Amino acid sequence: MAEETSDLATRYGLELLWIVDDNFLVDTHRAVAVAEGLVRKKAKFDWSIQATANLVRKLSIEELKLLRRAGLSQICQGSESASEPVLKGMMKDFQGLDDIRESARKCVAAGIRPSFNLIFGFPGEGREERRETIRFVMEFCRRYPTVEFWTNLFTPYPGSPIIHEAARHGIELPENFEGWSDFFPRYTELPWLKGSEHRRVQVMREYLRMAFRRIPIAKQSKHPLPVFRDLMGRAARWRLDNDVYGLPAELWLKNLVATLTAPAKPVVDAQQLSSETVTC
Repeated sequence: MAEETSDLATRYGLELLWIVDDNFLVDTHRAVAVAEGLVRKKAKFDWSIQATANLVRKLSIEELKLLRRAGLSQICQGSESASEPVLKGMMKDFQGLDDIRESARKCVAAGIRPSFNLIFGFPGEGREERRETIRFVMEFCRRYPTVEFWTNLFTPYPGSPIIHEAARHGIELPENFEGWSDFFPRYTELPWLKGSEHRRVQVMREYLRMAFRRIPIAKQSKHPLPVFRDLMGRAARWRLDNDVYGLPAELWLKNLVATLTAPAKPVVDAQQLSSETVTC
């Protein structure tokens, strides 16, 4: 793996690799061996993995520092929720909030950016369960400024244990293969999370994006108005702390500024090719 990734990164000038391997940290010895190989190869690219917080917690800070020297810059982890009933419904009993805290502490100490994913709208989650999660995020990000949280809305994947529970709550499962093609776009809203409550959650997610400086996996360009960004961040944190999302003027202003400061699109000198008749 070290040989192939180093060769590809050199050949194509790659700066970042996303290692799509759910089991990368299951075998600690293998993970350490890969890191040692990349260090020997003097790899010049960053890479990112995904893992559960309980596996990250098992690593020592020295092992995480070795992974960092090998180029590992970010570990994406599924925290999903800070509500115990919601986590129980997700069957996430193998991982608790203490695992998340310890994982973040070790990653920060090793110079690795810990990122956590959240899921809103899980069946049985109400406003108070969401408030638990928001309070946890706010406390967490203030303690560890480099920690990131990314949010998603619940998606009922076919074949998952929750799919039948979701069906009992109003999700209509397709009756044929073709029906699945429209399934995910159809459920950007959920039968139990729609209308004003759905809009409220979406606004809350937008304020979470603004509240702290999240850094994309790829290189980030400098913000054209850093003072404006910081002011919007303060306003977003006040909103989240106080559970106030009505009249989101900051979001309107943010979108306006983004439109006015967006870089010009490059001019492409291209013409549409004329269609040709294809015969077989």
